[in-house]
Amino acid sequence: LCLAGRGNARLSLAVISEAAGLQYRRRADFGIRGQVDDAVMLVADFQLAFRAQHAAAFDARRLSYGRIEPVALLRSVVEEQALQIQQRRLEVSVEGHADAIEVDIQKVSLMLSNLLANAIAFSPEGSLIRLIANRKGKRLRLDCIDEGPGVEPEEAERIFDPFFRGSLQPEGRENGTGIGLSIVREYAHAHGGSVVLVPASLGCHFRIELPYER
Repeated sequence: LCLAGRGNARLSLAVISEAAGLQYRRRADFGIRGQVDDAVMLVADFQLAFRAQHAAAFDARRLSYGRIEPVALLRSVVEEQALQIQQRRLEVSVEGHADAIEVDIQKVSLMLSNLLANAIAFSPEGSLIRLIANRKGKRLRLDCIDEGPGVEPEEAERIFDPFFRGSLQPEGRENGTGIGLSIVREYAHAHGGSVVLVPASLGCHFRIELPYER
């Protein structure tokens, strides 16, 4: 935790990224001591997640713009998670074409990393994840599409709320903290853009839109 002036605290992007990917630790239950350890770790995880969520909201106000090729950014995000992709025997395709755009490269990279990590976690082994970049008028569209269990229609409006976790979870997956998608929304809004869950018959289809004109 880094102090920025009196009473103001913020986490670095690296810490926020780590917190967004937190998993609840599962330990063998050896009586009362094991149960207490689990309870302590659960509280600690929620405290860190709560701090990370507020840090992301504060950090979203500070944008450092740079010029980036959207397709190149998608490819770099895929490369960073190559090991996780290989472990689950997934195929990830990078598609589309879009003009270069000025954005906060670190924050947009983190947004895409969170979406891809989410897709990897929820995708069945051997399935396809599609990352697509396209320009639509004055806005850049970045799509992440997977073949996982998707989201229940009644939960779609809450999927970006902090700490919310959907009811459709892959078998054997450990629960996350539920802040990854809320951070994506914070950073998208900071750019004057948006992130939505596009209705899909299979899996999840997330779409980030960012303006070309500031």
